[in-house]
This record gives sequence, C-alpha cells and structure tokens, in this order.
Amino acid sequence: MLQYLFDDWVLVDKLNQDALIFTDINDRLQLFLYKRTSKEMLETVLPLSDCFGFIKDDHYYIIAAFIDGTDYVASLNYRDIITTINENQMVSIFDYSYKELQDKFPNITETLYHDYYQFAKSQLSKNIINPER
Repeated sequence: MLQYLFDDWVLVDKLNQDALIFTDINDRLQLFLYKRTSKEMLETVLPLSDCFGFIKDDHYYIIAAFIDGTDYVASLNYRDIITTINENQMVSIFDYSYKELQDKFPNITETLYHDYYQFAKSQLSKNIINPER
C-alpha cells in the first residue's frame, strides 16, 4: 500500500484518500479529492444522491472535483476512481514538489500549487468522515 507524509507528519494512505491535479480540455489545472468513508456517512453527506439511488452498494468513497470554481461531489467505488485518475492523467499533488510538477503541468504557478496542496491537506485531514474498518 502506497503511503506518503504531509509536512506536519500526518500519515495518509492512498487506498483511503488522495488529492490529484489534472488539466481539463482547456488546459486549465483542476483538483480532484477522494476519501474512503462509511455508507451511512455517504447517505448523510449526499442526501439527494441517496434519495435517487446514485449511491451504489460498492460505493465507499466520497469524491470532490473542483473545476473552475465549482464543486462537484459524488460517491464512487475504488475501481472507478482509479479509472478516472488514469483517463484524466491525474497526478497526486503530495507525490511531487512544485518544481517536479512544472514538467508535467507547465502552467502551474507556485501559488496555485501551494493553494491546492494546503486546501487538499486541510480537507483530507478532517475527521468528519470516518472510514469503515
């Protein structure tokens, strides 16, 4: 299982959560987060998705995509998350420094990198969504 450390030594497990950046069709950088949670928490956090049957039996992850200032939140299973990551050539923001990411994303600024990094770190560190054990 791949793991990485935040600057403040918060251990994160990529099977349970990650934050990735990718470029959209207009070559703009966007942010994608996922975090494992319980079925009950998904039903609480996504009441309309639950009401309309969009939370499937194998969905144990809440996902959020931040695209051009709009937040998209849904549930998925791990297989579909990996497919989404691969299809969109996403890269974990925690795996690379700003300088390293410039090779893959030439239009990334140091400010955007740090903003995405701090926002993702903050969101994934919240203990409001507890993974099933």
